[in-house]
Amino acid sequence: MAEHNLTTPDEIWKDIPDHPGYQVSGHGRVRSFLKRVGGDGRGCFFVLAATPQKILKSIIKKHGYIHVNLRGRWFMVHRLVLWAFVGPCPPGFEACHGDGRPANNFLENLRWDTPKSNGRDMVKHGTAGRCKGEKHGLAKLTSDEVKHIRAMHSAGGWTQREIGKLYGVGQITIWSIIHRKTWKHVNP
Repeated sequence: MAEHNLTTPDEIWKDIPDHPGYQVSGHGRVRSFLKRVGGDGRGCFFVLAATPQKILKSIIKKHGYIHVNLRGRWFMVHRLVLWAFVGPCPPGFEACHGDGRPANNFLENLRWDTPKSNGRDMVKHGTAGRCKGEKHGLAKLTSDEVKHIRAMHSAGGWTQREIGKLYGVGQITIWSIIHRKTWKHVNP
């Protein structure tokens, strides 16, 4: 395959650390130098070629983040870009998108930063809370039920365990709601 199909003039490629045979570009694309040389149905064999063999297909997974498969494991492309161009993620940091769009994996849009700073970005971009409360795919309660739980507790006569049984959740969930450890965005 001709390399001109695998790159653009302004695209810079770097090796992905700990993944020989793979490179990532500053545009968020991943390519492989692995060439299939055999296989008889019981497995196949790859060798490292001198020229890129293909651009890897990517998929968009949960919350819009783009992933690629490197030898049987899925990786988020934005993390691969940062890892190759900036270095490993510092302890307590995470990958952040400057424009709030998880599919924009250009190097200029990415940085390692604190979760707090990433949260401020989400508020600024209007993406904060998109998976909060009943919008979360695993939510068992609604905002109205949370309000009713807090009202039941305030009125007294109900234990946290009894309220939990009534709503099909555990006592610790009720405690977290009452003490505003969860569902903080729901008022009274």
